[in-house]
Amino acid sequence: MTLRAPSSASASRTRLSAALQGALRASRRGSTVRERLPALPAAGLMLMLAGAAVVWDPLGFNGYTAAKAATAAAGLALVALWLARRGAFVLPARAWPVAAVAASAVLMAAATIAGDSLWRSLLGAPSRLEGLVAWAGFAAAFAAGLSLMRARRDAAAASLVDAAVVAVTAVGAVGVLELVGVEFDADLIDYRGRVRSTLANPAVVSGFLILVGPVAALAVGRRGLWRWAGAAATVLAVVNLAAAQTRAAWLAVIVVCAAAWLIASTGRLRMLIVAAGLAVVAGAALSGRWQQLGHDLRGRAAIWEAAVASIAERPFLGHGPETFTMAYGRHVDDEAVREFGSAALDSAHSDLLDFASSFGVIAAVLYLGVLVWVATLAWRAVRSGDPFRVAVGVGVACYALMQQAFFAHVSTEAVWWLMIGFLVADSDTPARRLPRIGAALMLSAASVMAVNALSSARNDRIIETAVASASETEAYELLEQAASHRPFDDLSHILMGDRLSRASDIGLITEGIERIRGGLEHNRGHPLVALALVDAHNQAHRVTSDAGHAERARRAASELIALQPSNGVAHLKRGNANWYLGDLDAARSDWERAAYLLPEAPEPVENLTILDAGTTHTDPASSAN
Repeated sequence: MTLRAPSSASASRTRLSAALQGALRASRRGSTVRERLPALPAAGLMLMLAGAAVVWDPLGFNGYTAAKAATAAAGLALVALWLARRGAFVLPARAWPVAAVAASAVLMAAATIAGDSLWRSLLGAPSRLEGLVAWAGFAAAFAAGLSLMRARRDAAAASLVDAAVVAVTAVGAVGVLELVGVEFDADLIDYRGRVRSTLANPAVVSGFLILVGPVAALAVGRRGLWRWAGAAATVLAVVNLAAAQTRAAWLAVIVVCAAAWLIASTGRLRMLIVAAGLAVVAGAALSGRWQQLGHDLRGRAAIWEAAVASIAERPFLGHGPETFTMAYGRHVDDEAVREFGSAALDSAHSDLLDFASSFGVIAAVLYLGVLVWVATLAWRAVRSGDPFRVAVGVGVACYALMQQAFFAHVSTEAVWWLMIGFLVADSDTPARRLPRIGAALMLSAASVMAVNALSSARNDRIIETAVASASETEAYELLEQAASHRPFDDLSHILMGDRLSRASDIGLITEGIERIRGGLEHNRGHPLVALALVDAHNQAHRVTSDAGHAERARRAASELIALQPSNGVAHLKRGNANWYLGDLDAARSDWERAAYLLPEAPEPVENLTILDAGTTHTDPASSAN
C-alpha cells in the first residue's frame, strides 16, 4: 500500500486541531480543575458566597442584613432553578432523617402560629430576617448543596472553591483597609478597633471566615494564578480573623483543629491542620480581649440564664422565632441589667438555646440531633483525607461550634446549610429524587426568602430617608409608610416614637400614638415599641398639658414594668409621667429605681436633683434608652 502525503486541507485541519488543543491546555494551566458548573448554578454559588458577603445598601438605615439576605436568596434561587429544570433535586431517603425533618417542620410551624407575634415570626425582624420563611430557605439551601454534589460533584466542588476565593479575598481586603484607617461606613457601630469589614459586625466576619476560609484555601493546591489567589485569600482570612478579635471563633478553630489533628489520616494533612491552629493561636495571643474575658463570660451566662428561664416558661412550642426580645426582658434580673446594660436583646447568643426558645424543647432536641449528625459527617470528612471534604468538614464544624456561643446571620446561615448538603452528598447516606412538586417547593422557598428580604430592604431605605429628614411631619409620613408596608416590623414604630417625642403638632402626635399602638399589637411585650408609645403620650402632654396623656403614658409604662420589672428606661419614663401628674413621691420612687438599674445614665440622677431642689418649672430628662 502506497502512503500518500497529506493534502494541504488536511494539514491545515491538523494544525488547527493542534492549536485548539494547545489553547485548551494553556487555559487549564492555571488550575488542576477540568470541570466547572454551568453558568446558572455557578453564578448562584458566587452570589451566595461572594455576593452576599460584600453587598451592602448605602441608602438603607441598616443596609447589610436585608441586602445580604436578598443576594444570598437570589443566588440560591438560581441554583434551585437549574436543579429543578434538570429534575436533579434529591433529599436523604433514610426513614429517620425524613421523620425528623417532618416532625421539626410541624413543630416549627406550630410554634410560629402560636407564638407571640405571627407575622414577625413568619417573616422575621428587620435586623435579623430569620423567621420561618428563612428556615424554609435554609432547607432549600441544604437540598441544593446535596443535589449539586450528587449531580456534578467535581464541578460543584470547583465552583464552590472559586466563589470562596473571591468572597474571602473581598472581605479580607476590606478588613485590611479598615486596619490601616480607611473608613468603610462611618455610621456603623464602633467595635473599639475590631475589624467588621463588609459584614458590619466582627462576630459575623469571624463566622464567615471560619466557615468559608478553609474552602478558599484549597485553591493553593491549584496552578498558576489560582495558587496565588488561594494563598492571598488564606493570608487575608488569618489576618482578619485575628483582627476581628472574636474569641468564640478562635476557640472554635482551636478545638476543631485539635480534634481534626487527632483523626486525620495523613501526615501532610496533620501538618496543615497544625499550621492553621497555630496561626489562630498566634493571632489570639496578640489580642487584649482576653483581659475582659471574665466579665464577658458573666454577661453571656446572664443571657443564657434568661434564655433557659424563657424556655421553661413555654417548653413545648416556645415563643416563636424572632421573639426573644420579648422573652428576655421578662426573665433578666436587676444585677444583670446593672452590670451589662440593656433589658432588650434580640438573640439568646447561643444557637441551640435560641432555637429552643423559639420552637420549644422537643424541636431543640431534634435540632441537637442534627448538630450531632453534622459533627459525625465532619469527623468522617476529615478521616477521608480528601482535601475538599476536609475543608468543608472543618469549616462546617468550626461555624457550628462558634454559634453555640454567638448568634447567626441569615446569609452565612444559608451557606452553612448548603455546605452541610455537600457533606451529606459525600457520605454514604442514600438519596431519593424529589418529584416535580417537591422541586417547585424548594424553588419557591428560595424565591419567597428573596422577596421577603427585598421587601425589608425597601422599608429600610424608607426608614433611612425618614431618619435623615429635618421635618418631623415628613419623617412621620415616611415612617408611617414603612409601618403600613410591614406593620410587624418594630423599627419603624421605635423611630416613630423618637421623632414624635420632639414634635409640636398635636394632630401628628395623636395620629402617631394610634399607629404605634397598632404596631404594639404585632409586637406584644416588645420593650422598645412600648417605650415609643410612652414617649408619644408624654410629648402629647407636654404640648397640650392634658393630664389624660400623662395618665396614659403612666399606664403604658406600668404595663411594660409589670412584664419587665428590670427595665430601667421604663421606670425613668414612668417617673416623668408621675411628675407631670403631680405625684412626686411616685416620681421619686421610679427615678431612684431607674438610677439603680441604669448606673451610667445621667438622666435619673438629674431628675432627682430637680426634685430635691423643688424646681417645678423644669422638665425632667427622659432620653435614656
